[in-house]
Amino acid sequence: MFLVWFYSKKNLSKLINFEYYKTAFEDLKKSGITIIYFYKENNSILIADDLTKKLDKIWVSIKSYNNIDEILKYLKSLNWKIFINTFEEQEIPIANEIKRWLWQEISDNPEIFVNKYLQRKLIWEKYPETVVNFEVFPFEKINDFKETEFLHTPLIIKPTWGVQSSWVHKIQNMNEFETAIKDIPSAFEKLKEKNLLNQKVLIEEFIDWKMYTVDYFVDEFSNFQLTAPVYVKLWIDYWIDDFCNIVRYMSEWEVIDQNKLLDFVKKTVKWAKIKNTFIHHEFKINSKWIFKTIEINWRIWWYRLDMYNKWYGINLLKFPFSSDKKELKLLKNIAVFALYPKYEWVFKWIHNNLIENILKLPSLDRLKILENQIWNEVWFTKNWYSKLGTIVLANNDYQQFKKDSQFLENNYFDMLQVDKF
Repeated sequence: MFLVWFYSKKNLSKLINFEYYKTAFEDLKKSGITIIYFYKENNSILIADDLTKKLDKIWVSIKSYNNIDEILKYLKSLNWKIFINTFEEQEIPIANEIKRWLWQEISDNPEIFVNKYLQRKLIWEKYPETVVNFEVFPFEKINDFKETEFLHTPLIIKPTWGVQSSWVHKIQNMNEFETAIKDIPSAFEKLKEKNLLNQKVLIEEFIDWKMYTVDYFVDEFSNFQLTAPVYVKLWIDYWIDDFCNIVRYMSEWEVIDQNKLLDFVKKTVKWAKIKNTFIHHEFKINSKWIFKTIEINWRIWWYRLDMYNKWYGINLLKFPFSSDKKELKLLKNIAVFALYPKYEWVFKWIHNNLIENILKLPSLDRLKILENQIWNEVWFTKNWYSKLGTIVLANNDYQQFKKDSQFLENNYFDMLQVDKF
């Protein structure tokens, strides 16, 4: 069996340094699964001999290609089950093309994973109660928007795709609407720098209450293997106009109706016509206990692999090769705090008066600061992505875990030491 992965030069170079992938790959090797990385020949990279040997030991092969025929010829020589994968937006077209040539199923509308408007439209046509109400406007016609019974303030306004949590504005009234649309063109300029052309704006209802994420794999018959839901707290939950997350919680006390969740995911997969892919699903449960999709995408990054392996004892990368449905049992209560700047200044470090207390927390599992961000300019997420580090708590003792989590939440917005430009 083979897991075939398409990566760009940049991310392949980054990937092979992550211990988290190594753990997942070694586990695949024990099940007889080989990993093959393809990268475009003109993006060739230099890989140290000792690193190549380490990759060989865990059955990871790195291959370059000039054209699709080279890939097909090689893959057709393999007489085992092959799963084609990528977590990169720019690599999706070639991954899907390879799947077609190998007579493998793909989602009926694979572009939904980069086009939030299209994914919501497809689900809304058959399953409207679980999608936020929205409208899309070309930016030059944005002033044509009028409030309606189903779409009125408070609202969210943002570019339709390409900027993740950046340039997202919550508006309470139409005066704030005018301010928000003045900021949107800077997002289009940023996208243009990345050769991404987008001039459309999404206006959607604001959903109150709790946000969750869940990851799953959908096979060629639209059956899925579901993981456990993760509760997410955002800056906006603390009345700050930014939509990056503060913390993700996996806890025995964070329980939602499993039958409702299964039905919600089943209908989403059906009406979005998803097949043969990983899915990361962001959704909210509003105050009326209605599940509403925020976004579905294909990205299962290293930290999610690590998270599920470390605290549920599962390897997500095995899902395409197994039909076994394993019941997930949480090994510890988990909180993953993502550190983002409150000010658009120069990042220095965590405040000295807090770092000692953080290091003494009984639940502390990991504290990681991105050293390449130190002494660099940092921004609000809504003006461009600027993550500075991660703090992970893990503890079997829920009361101690809750106490330590509350300490970090209470001190979160005063934690980072920054100076003016």
